[in-house]
Amino acid sequence: MIDALNASIMDEDYWQKMQQGGVTATNYTIAMNHNLSETIKLVAVLYGQLAASQVAMLIERPVDIRTAKTQGKVGIILGFQNIGPFEGDMSLLPVFYRLGIRIIQLTYHFRNICGDGCVEPNDAGLSMWGSSAERSLAGLSGG
Repeated sequence: MIDALNASIMDEDYWQKMQQGGVTATNYTIAMNHNLSETIKLVAVLYGQLAASQVAMLIERPVDIRTAKTQGKVGIILGFQNIGPFEGDMSLLPVFYRLGIRIIQLTYHFRNICGDGCVEPNDAGLSMWGSSAERSLAGLSGG
């Protein structure tokens, strides 16, 4: 079972509950409306928690999900629910990738540099920057 979106506060107790519930992996929102500095600090805290965890592990490749299942652990897939941590700089993409970020939602509720969010009254879609970001992300993932 994969939890496709989880923005809860993560800790060992929560991971144990997920494990008991049969969750193999979760797309964990590490950043939503956070800037670059805040995001890096959140990733650092989570890495410390994962290093000490008996029940959770970082997912960086698809095969890691199978490993989590085999080991009876909960796999944590790091994701953004907004492009905010980039602060408009797509050169950060490989940095975030190396930090383990694997899912990036380009927009959230409101308009950002990437495009219109779901509650904007006029849906203008992706901006030029957003279209470029989409191509960069697709190229990195191979899709």
